[in-house]
Amino acid sequence: MQFGADYAFDEQGLRNFKKKLLNHLQSVLIIYPEANVESNERGLLLKPSKPHVAQLPPALPRLKNSPVPETLLLPLSIYQEGYEGPLLQTSTHEQARKAAPGWDVYELERQWREWIAKKGVPRKPDAAFVAFCRKKAVKENF
Repeated sequence: MQFGADYAFDEQGLRNFKKKLLNHLQSVLIIYPEANVESNERGLLLKPSKPHVAQLPPALPRLKNSPVPETLLLPLSIYQEGYEGPLLQTSTHEQARKAAPGWDVYELERQWREWIAKKGVPRKPDAAFVAFCRKKAVKENF
């Protein structure tokens, strides 16, 4: 997807785009204050900034005998292109973050996908994933 593709390519559309972009930029700067961004009459200038995420530690050597049982590993097809599982909307991940604050929603999604592989795909996958996150957070925080 392209940010701003849904705005009309005229003076009013450009004004609306700029207004929305600057509003979203303020939200980003709350979370990422190190972002080196300047807005002026000519546009937006993005300068090199300190990364928002910490550098990964050095990779650990792979174990010959993994402590994770094979039955808990997801099939490789989930990670390959063409996986036919339910695709979650971006807004669903945002809702999941609110439902399970402090949790890694992508790890929760992996666990949820393991669960639905056993139970079946729900009619409303987005709502089911958010509910899964909420229940997991409540259950394991107590």
